[in-house]
Amino acid sequence: LWLEVRASNVAAIALYESLGFNEATIRRNYYPTAEGREDAIIMALPLG
Repeated sequence: LWLEVRASNVAAIALYESLGFNEATIRRNYYPTAEGREDAIIMALPLG
């Protein structure tokens, strides 16, 4: 199972990690922001 979250969304990242997700990779400069761009963290949860 895969998900994507803004790097600045530390509360969501903590929640996903508590559910067993791990960081798989980073998409650099993925999200537009008022200040420029922000990374997306791709997280994975192995099933089975």
